[in-house]
Amino acid sequence: MWARTKVEGATDGTVDDGVFADVLANFKAELGSDLVGATVIRMRGDVMLWTAATTATDQTSAVLGARVFTESNLPIVNEQGPATDRYADWMLWQPFALSGVVPEARIRRHVIDVKSMRRIDEIGQGLLFGWQTEGAFAISGTGYLSTLLKLP
Repeated sequence: MWARTKVEGATDGTVDDGVFADVLANFKAELGSDLVGATVIRMRGDVMLWTAATTATDQTSAVLGARVFTESNLPIVNEQGPATDRYADWMLWQPFALSGVVPEARIRRHVIDVKSMRRIDEIGQGLLFGWQTEGAFAISGTGYLSTLLKLP
């Protein structure tokens, strides 16, 4: 069964700030139950990220990430994001850079296609997706994700 969601937001321009969301939250609300025993098989989507950097010296980097997490960790603090918690069990960990050299360098499109067999083993677990900055410029973004789940 496919769960679909939209993720959007902006970092505040400080190093290690992030935008995070549980991409299965709406799906769980629609089903009216938790997803214990479900397996995340695949995540597909399209994410567009951009920065307000305008000069050649304006450069920033960030990391996209996705992993199974425990909802008791919400709200996600920056120490748990993909740029700072690099050795967590990320099913997606994708660094990228943005700069103000030319207008095209200020916008980055990411096509997400992750195959995984991550099982949701406990009550209160979800699927975290987001981006976290490593530089000093704010990064805004919008993403549409579809997550294929095998229900128990």
